[in-house]
Amino acid sequence: MYTYANGNPVHYTDPTGTSWEIGDFFSTFSSIFSSFTSLMNDSMERKQKIAYKINLKDHLAELSYFNRNPVTEASLLSIEETKKIMNIKISDQAVTTRFTIPFKDKNLKRFSLFIDLLYKQNPGPMFIWTKFSEICGCVKINSIKEFNFQFPFSASSHGIVTLITKNITDKIVFDCYLDEEDKEMLEVSLIGNNWPAIHY
Repeated sequence: MYTYANGNPVHYTDPTGTSWEIGDFFSTFSSIFSSFTSLMNDSMERKQKIAYKINLKDHLAELSYFNRNPVTEASLLSIEETKKIMNIKISDQAVTTRFTIPFKDKNLKRFSLFIDLLYKQNPGPMFIWTKFSEICGCVKINSIKEFNFQFPFSASSHGIVTLITKNITDKIVFDCYLDEEDKEMLEVSLIGNNWPAIHY
């Protein structure tokens, strides 16, 4: 049962006879909701920290295959910085091209010349992105020339590594997989405003 003053409810009496002031009720509810939200945020942060610790060693080990320079925990961008990069999309005008080669062919001179052309089109800094980057942070290199294309087939536990230019205009995705005959293959995807125009 509600008690009104000036047309507005000011008290509520439940069937047991307990009376509540409407203002106190909403204040209590708001306080409980805030406490619950804070608890959920704290729980999420703890989960993220645990996941970071669990995956950090594997993440650094993977990155060491892809980076010509030593990679340490200090080399990693923060999770906040990584999320900002992850949420930025290449323009809607971006083009995508793909080609597939035997995995070992990335060690040939032809592939090296292809990378030289990519460098000329976009010589700036870029980020190395793997599945663990979302949990532990990605790493920045000065250019595509610092990426180690001699990485072994087993370098990534997920089989995929991505390079994203710092200016978010181009990216290249390397997808390592076994074909129907169990041959090691490499699919290369070029996405962006500059790199897709380069033909292998």
